[in-house]
Amino acid sequence: MVFIKGQVSLFDKPELSSQHIDEALYGMKCELLERANGFLKIKTEYGYEGYVLEDSVIDADYEPDGIVIAPAADIYVAPKLYHGPTASLPRGARVKLGETAEDNRFREIITPNGEKMYVFHRLVAPFKLKTDEDRKNENEEMLRDLIVKTAKKYEGTCYRWGGKTVSGIDCSGLAFMSYYLNGYYIFRDAKPDFQTRFRKIGWNEVKKGDLLYYPGHVAIYMGNGEIIHSSSSYGCVTINDLDPLSLKCRESLKDIICACTFF
Repeated sequence: MVFIKGQVSLFDKPELSSQHIDEALYGMKCELLERANGFLKIKTEYGYEGYVLEDSVIDADYEPDGIVIAPAADIYVAPKLYHGPTASLPRGARVKLGETAEDNRFREIITPNGEKMYVFHRLVAPFKLKTDEDRKNENEEMLRDLIVKTAKKYEGTCYRWGGKTVSGIDCSGLAFMSYYLNGYYIFRDAKPDFQTRFRKIGWNEVKKGDLLYYPGHVAIYMGNGEIIHSSSSYGCVTINDLDPLSLKCRESLKDIICACTFF
């Protein structure tokens, strides 16, 4: 099963009025678990379960090899500027890349149902998910830098429970996207015990890109005592300082449960 809408809300029950727990992005895959009153219970590639509307997915053999790298990318039926877009895909949406169009500003993409559509060339890039074996060969310092730089792209984005896009993002969504856009799926939750790819570390071991867990909250450590997180108190993604003497420090930021590292 493949998600066919830009961003798809996952609910904890097969009801639109139930809690919004996650967002899946176009081109991601999922496993169908059950059908229920116009909803499907699914399990995402990264192991999160929830209910989505039936028209959010199709059963297709789809192997995306590209990703949207801009905040959003409009989709066109032809590589011409005067067409209106048929849809807009958020950063992180997965696409199957085709040929460069005659107008080389555009790139062909193949949709899950086999149609050819077009996006501006610079808004997408080749992409593949990486394995734990790949991680062993990564330049650790470079990957840590990339995770923090990716998180900073969302600075100022409004807080949205269950969100994962520049339209709105929550704390675990920010952590998820910061790793995912660099090739790694992590579990999307603010509970450290669910992060199977992470291990707990002492405060003296914390480096940039590591995750700091609070009661019901998670932040990304940026180095030099700073964190970036999507804060429901601020209503957006913001940068704070853990130094109690800093004007950017908050009392609640002292309540760290643990630190976890991917490395």
